This record gives sequence, C-alpha cells and structure tokens, in this order.
Amino acid sequence: MKISKKILSLVIISLISVSIFGCSKTKEDKIKSNSEKYNIYEIKDVKSSDQGITQTIEEVGVFNNMTDASKKYTICKDVLNNENKGKVTVVVKFKVENNNDFAITNYTSVRPFVTNTGEVGDLIEDGTYDVDIDAKQSSEGYAVFNLVKTKVDELNNLKMWWIVSHNNGTESYDDDYCNDNKFNIELK
Repeated sequence: MKISKKILSLVIISLISVSIFGCSKTKEDKIKSNSEKYNIYEIKDVKSSDQGITQTIEEVGVFNNMTDASKKYTICKDVLNNENKGKVTVVVKFKVENNNDFAITNYTSVRPFVTNTGEVGDLIEDGTYDVDIDAKQSSEGYAVFNLVKTKVDELNNLKMWWIVSHNNGTESYDDDYCNDNKFNIELK
C-alpha cells in the first residue's frame, strides 16, 4: 500500500508538472506567432494605363498589427497610435508612371477597398509618393488601411477604387484629366 501511494503521488506530481510546463509553452507560442503574423503578396498584372499615366499595384502586405507593418514599410509616426496599432493592417504598394512628354502634377485619391469578407478598409494614409512627376519618370508609394473584422488569413482578395488625375502639363484647369480606376487584387 505504501508503494502504491508513492507511485500515485509521483504520477500526480508528474501530471501537474507536465500540464504547467505544457500550458506555459503553448501560451508563449501563441503570443509569438500572433505578434509576428503577416503575409506579403507580390502582385502581377494589376495595372491601369490611360492618358499617359500607368498605375501598377506591386505588392500587398497584410499584417496582424500596425506595429509589425511599420517594421516592413515606412509608416508615418502620426498614424501609429493606440487606436490603430493593434488592428489588422493592409499596405498596398504602388507605382505611378508618367509616360507623357511633359511633367505632371498627379493627384491620386485611393478610396477605401472592399474585402472578400465584405469589410470596407479604413484608409489611414496614402500620401507617400511625389505628386510632381517629371516627363518619363515614376514615383512609388503605398496606401495603408486598417481592418477590424477580417483576420490576416481570411483576406483572399480586395476590390480597390483609385481616382487619378493630372494637369496635362498646363496651368489651365479646363483640360485637366481625371479617371476612376478599379482594381481587383487577388492575393491567394
């Protein structure tokens, strides 16, 4: 009987030790994977070309939080605040090319996008490129959005609207160009 009590005590102590160690390790693993969770997608063949301007979507980064997104992309410190930093962050990297023989002042307005889950992205930054683009030159930048309901692995595609305009190299507003481009971006 003494031997069975000792064996039973050893079994109970072993079970408690294993469960404490196992739970703490599982918790650490979850925190580590959650804080570093992101996907970067290289985008091919998503562009619009009209009136001498070519807009190309080059890359989409989807991050578990804005802090991790700011490690990969240069995100303005003004938008890294407590309200935004814990939200899923989507960064759309783009390139604007001026294929005209004259310099343009290019004004783009990235509108919120709609995800495959039906959520509308909350635009928090888009002015990250040079708006004055010389003839036959280009400028790269990105737009930053937050999502509240959609998780990193749930985002499969997004539909994005982007207004682009330029002044046709003149000072007259009468011949300015403006177009609303639509992009369907498949991520998976």
